[in-house]
Amino acid sequence: MTQKTPQLGLNGQLGLPGWLIVGLGLLAVPRPVLHDLAVVAEGSPVNGLLVFGPLVIWVIVAVRLAGNPFLALLAAGGVYGVCLAAVHNIFWSRTWAGDPPRLGGNLAGRFSEGTEAVLLRGATTLSSLFTGLAVGTICGVTAWATARLTRRRRAVTRRGGSANEEQK
Repeated sequence: MTQKTPQLGLNGQLGLPGWLIVGLGLLAVPRPVLHDLAVVAEGSPVNGLLVFGPLVIWVIVAVRLAGNPFLALLAAGGVYGVCLAAVHNIFWSRTWAGDPPRLGGNLAGRFSEGTEAVLLRGATTLSSLFTGLAVGTICGVTAWATARLTRRRRAVTRRGGSANEEQK
């Protein structure tokens, strides 16, 4: 069995080549595009596939190839978050169809429409970045734990024991 060598990423520490990290992040972009264009309905099987399919691929790739699955998928999540922010801002007018959200409560009417749009788009951007990083974190932890468990089982099997003996 060949030993996998960690790949250098964008800053030499991410565990996957930069192009693969960017590719993984982009793999999740079709869902927000299709959602913002109202092509795919929330709760539909196609939407479920578009939501979870790329994330399963992220975890599989990281477990099999990444020297550091957590950082690799955190970075992929960052790429996804940037793309998510871009998609939401690009399709803003189409999504809101001439009736954009407005500030409410004690902020209602305090700012011009232009200022409100900047504030709300900024909030959308921050939310998208956070979402991407949260998705990357969850997938990264999943991949890291899976990689640790599968490596431990392989090591025990090579020594001739069982996974249950390792826990004793």
